Amino acid sequence: MTDRIILFATNGRATCRGIRQVSEARFMAYQRDDDNLKYTLDYEAWLDGGTISTVTRELSGTSATSTSATTLQAIQKLTGQGYMDIKVLDSNGNTKQARIVIAPRTEDCDDLDERYP
Repeated sequence: MTDRIILFATNGRATCRGIRQVSEARFMAYQRDDDNLKYTLDYEAWLDGGTISTVTRELSGTSATSTSATTLQAIQKLTGQGYMDIKVLDSNGNTKQARIVIAPRTEDCDDLDERYP
């Protein structure tokens, strides 16, 4: 399964791959229990010449198997379902917060008619 990428821009806009933007600060992804996928959050456009100073993550249900940050990106590998709240502080004192909700992914859709009549 492909890694997930969010490119944050200005005015609450974002470009996503493998993840869906629900609102300005809420994103939805699907993965199986045994998936360990990399989520890259790229803040370059939002930073507008600044750099990331600190990254704070809070997780519920899901687990981070690794985390890292550069001056432009926050990277984490996540497993399980739940959510991750992430807060980035930049060198200009601006903050950007987001929540990534991770729901179960199912391969079998044969029973959708039964579950959603």
